[in-house]
Amino acid sequence: MENVFKKNIMQRIPSALLLAGLFIALLISQSSILINGVISLIGILLVWEWYKNSSQNHFLGVGILISILLLIWFIPHILVLNIFLIGLFWAAILIRIKFLKPSSNSLFTFGNSWLGQFLIIGFISSAAFIFLDHNEFGINKFLLIFLMVFQTAMVDVFAYIIGSNFGKTPLVPDISPNKTVEGFFGGLLAAALLSIVLSVIVSAPFKVIVILLLLLPFAFAGDLLESLIKRSSNIKDSGSLFPGHGGLWDRLDSHIAVISVAPLIFILYFNLV
Repeated sequence: MENVFKKNIMQRIPSALLLAGLFIALLISQSSILINGVISLIGILLVWEWYKNSSQNHFLGVGILISILLLIWFIPHILVLNIFLIGLFWAAILIRIKFLKPSSNSLFTFGNSWLGQFLIIGFISSAAFIFLDHNEFGINKFLLIFLMVFQTAMVDVFAYIIGSNFGKTPLVPDISPNKTVEGFFGGLLAAALLSIVLSVIVSAPFKVIVILLLLLPFAFAGDLLESLIKRSSNIKDSGSLFPGHGGLWDRLDSHIAVISVAPLIFILYFNLV
């Protein structure tokens, strides 16, 4: 077990460092246009990977995504509708994920192209909303995004470390047999502590710290939903883009959930609309 753990860690480090470097460079640029462009490109790649796993027409999926994004661009009210719908969806997943079962007939498979489009459009819409010119946060929005992504990554890292070394009690064995209760709570606690410390260092307002903590469980919701989709689709990894990480969905599942639900919490907390 120890050798497998070390091997997996060594496989993950290069990809993780590369992705972290690119992400930080994007944030340092503080260009909302550039970042939203990159997120849109990621959305296209996510659609491509989704349709590839369901043996559907890749170009059709990309065409549908681009058409809907253009519609959102010209009708901004759809953006707000999207973030409400995707936020409520992830809230429902967080509550119900433990009761969902893998099945080839499930709605949660790569064969459900509507689900894929909904998740990706919700993710892109939420990211676009976050990068609008909000002054209510009391913190640089690029720094806020960094804190969100950092703590989400830490949930994954510490859940894996603690679960691999101390985990004994299965969390959701039907969906992901390797995830444990110990890893779940250990990952949440470690990420919460690191997030609080880092937030204090950068002088983040108390409201921002509260929101970061509220977002923590959704990192697990994103991870578990993707595990459910893969198991229902009889697929081990969504792709092979990143050594040790699998595909783009494998790498971004937790971040997609957290970014998607964040605007709804912002709206409820800061009354942004």
